[in-house]
Amino acid sequence: MQKKSAFLIILPFLCFSLFSCEEKRFDVDISAIEVELESHRLDLELQESLNNKQALDINSLRKNNGAFINDYIEDILRIGPADSTYSVEVLADFVAFPDTQEGFAAIDSIHGPQWNRYLDELEMAFRYYTYHFPNTKTPKVIGMHSGYNASIYPFNPAYLGIGFDYYLGSKHPITERLDPAIFPMYIKDKMKPEYLTPSAMRGWILLHHQNLYSDKNLLSTIMYWGKMMLIMDAVFPEMPDHLKIDYQKEEIDWCLQKERSVWIELSQHDMLYETKPFEINRWTAEGPFTNAGDIPQDSPARLGIWMGWQMMRDYAEKFPELSLEQIIQEENYIKILNTYRPE
Repeated sequence: MQKKSAFLIILPFLCFSLFSCEEKRFDVDISAIEVELESHRLDLELQESLNNKQALDINSLRKNNGAFINDYIEDILRIGPADSTYSVEVLADFVAFPDTQEGFAAIDSIHGPQWNRYLDELEMAFRYYTYHFPNTKTPKVIGMHSGYNASIYPFNPAYLGIGFDYYLGSKHPITERLDPAIFPMYIKDKMKPEYLTPSAMRGWILLHHQNLYSDKNLLSTIMYWGKMMLIMDAVFPEMPDHLKIDYQKEEIDWCLQKERSVWIELSQHDMLYETKPFEINRWTAEGPFTNAGDIPQDSPARLGIWMGWQMMRDYAEKFPELSLEQIIQEENYIKILNTYRPE
């Protein structure tokens, strides 16, 4: 296949116009929306029990963490059954391990002073979310040292686990020592504190709208992701786009400059109706770049998700009378595509 012609560049004033439209679309009054967000720092609880020379007890841990402690032991750390005495002993060994202790110190130094800010940001996001989706039950937010096994753990509606260790900073000595085979540079580049809040909310949103997910073909997949990103617009109306989608700022710049050419590549040869999981993943999976068609290697990964986002944004602007819930329920993807105007 021959390479396509040079990717086109968006004029700056068009970018500014797009952002102002998005801010206006979700400029809603949440003054009457009240949200109570419970929180707990499991990392501090474990550290304090070691410092006070107190034996860990599963029942005591459940008082502050509820069912989350079971998932923490069994699924995140993968030690064994939570009710096993042996598992609790291994958990105590994990807490006392020198590398874990170094991690606890880094977490408390970096995230301790910002914990209340994280909670304020999440509480505001849940207020916006509740405006669009009334009767929402907010989860208990639990901070933890995940042993680098989970950045965000949203798999029970009652809680939202946040792995502090994933957000120490890309240049932090602990992050730099992580195995590059497991944590390549394109992953480490986004292991920064500013990504913590949007990542947590995005994980929770994905869990609560998983019923909308469809991998019937590439089009249905990227439309699902576009809907989830539109919700991110609604709950973080003032947040920069690169934080919402877990990109670097320069990756958003790349997307804005070359949107039309990406659309040409995405829309040819019936690519949107591709059903093979491997081909769909080329457009949606994490990686150093989007390895699909003639997309160049200086591209960001997950371009399909970004394109689905722009499609849903155009649809939302075309039909301002529709609620956010009505928009994300739309399954006529041809109707949505007909409103998309790549710049």
